[in-house]
Amino acid sequence: PVRHRDPVFPDPRAAAPRSVDAASRLAMAVGTLAHQVLEAALAPHVGEKDWPAAFLATMGVTPLTGAETVLTFLQALWASHREEWLAGLGDAIPQEQWPQAVLDLEALLPNLAAALLLDARAQAPTRHELAFLYPERMAAAAQGKGPKVPPLQEGWTRTLLALEQELGPVDLDLGNGRTFPVDGKVDRLERWAHEEGLTFLRVTDYKTSKKATLDPFAEEGAPFASHLQTPLYMLIAEAARPGSVATAALIPLREEEPAPFTDHLKRLAEAGGQGAWRQLLLRNLAAFDARLELGDFPPTPGDHCQRCQLAGLCGRPVDVIADGDAED
Repeated sequence: PVRHRDPVFPDPRAAAPRSVDAASRLAMAVGTLAHQVLEAALAPHVGEKDWPAAFLATMGVTPLTGAETVLTFLQALWASHREEWLAGLGDAIPQEQWPQAVLDLEALLPNLAAALLLDARAQAPTRHELAFLYPERMAAAAQGKGPKVPPLQEGWTRTLLALEQELGPVDLDLGNGRTFPVDGKVDRLERWAHEEGLTFLRVTDYKTSKKATLDPFAEEGAPFASHLQTPLYMLIAEAARPGSVATAALIPLREEEPAPFTDHLKRLAEAGGQGAWRQLLLRNLAAFDARLELGDFPPTPGDHCQRCQLAGLCGRPVDVIADGDAED
């Protein structure tokens, strides 16, 4: 998650009564367990150059084997840590919900195995990453004759830099002497390096959801307004590793083939060349910061109010049902 550190209200959740229903708590607990499985699977490879090759070798995966080999490993990993990880949930869910959490997590393990295998076998960045980072190369490839094959499909080496790591806090410069302090915890940070000397950071964030729930991240204007998570991750990663450029990928773990989702990068690229997306993001954050200081956040009631953790701050009852023609 990405967090804004406010000097007066460090975390608004601390002042708000929690209104998360039991189903949402269970889903979040299963997500926590899934993250622990993935972290434990990759932990031995932190710091390794060409971690995908090392991971596949450790798993005994060959070009002819599928995710079953990885799944067997994950199942053994889960069995050996299950009680420890369940206890680590604390009061996230009551203990009587543990059996359901176990069932849900074990049903998700094949997807986690598929995600790891698909990611480790990737030979190149996604098409959206290439277009975002190297637009000139993509344009040149599109003008060539014959099948349009994206450039830079070979020659990459991936180094796993960190898992579940805190980055920041970083003071983003909003101008006029104002800063916007943010920090975040990333699921995975890795460096991609090409034999031609190209290099970038990728922040990977696991989502225990379907790909369809990620599509709003790529809607017009979303990375600069309603879905700030991915560009903020990128800014924080770049600040933590000066001189680097970063991308961000979301992995929808509810999909049977959880491919990295990077569609949001096309919206950043549309802001213009020379990293114009950074300046646009900072301008919008400056406007957000001004509204934050004024308390200018009118509620937009709807079904989501039933699951909102901040319902106690806006003065709206948590059982509000919005009219179909209500304004946003």
